[in-house]
Amino acid sequence: MKKYLFISMLLFPFSTYSQNNNKQVSFQPSLIDFGTIPNDTILTAKFVLENKTKNKIAINYVNPECSCTSYHVGKYMLNPKDTTYITLTINTAGKFGKQKIYTIVNYGKDETMKKLTIKCNVYEK
Repeated sequence: MKKYLFISMLLFPFSTYSQNNNKQVSFQPSLIDFGTIPNDTILTAKFVLENKTKNKIAINYVNPECSCTSYHVGKYMLNPKDTTYITLTINTAGKFGKQKIYTIVNYGKDETMKKLTIKCNVYEK
């Protein structure tokens, strides 16, 4: 039987800037650590994005590194001062030991990239 673990965290803002520093998008958080969990667990993490600029910003793509990861984006176009979220869902079946699973988010006209990270330590039940 699969266990489901859901964490939605709004921690201290982790900001990233584009190359010209005129566009600012806040990712809250950019890393979520689930700690030690049994294998065959479904992890769900919610990352909140905020457009702190006066311009619209598009999320161009989301690229998880692992086929064990699926994602959902609340909306791909952020108006000024708008927020959205990216939810990552990871299946830990077949995984053991310390895991760091990365997802790249590409956004804006200058195609700025941000890495979102999920950490966990998977043990066999």
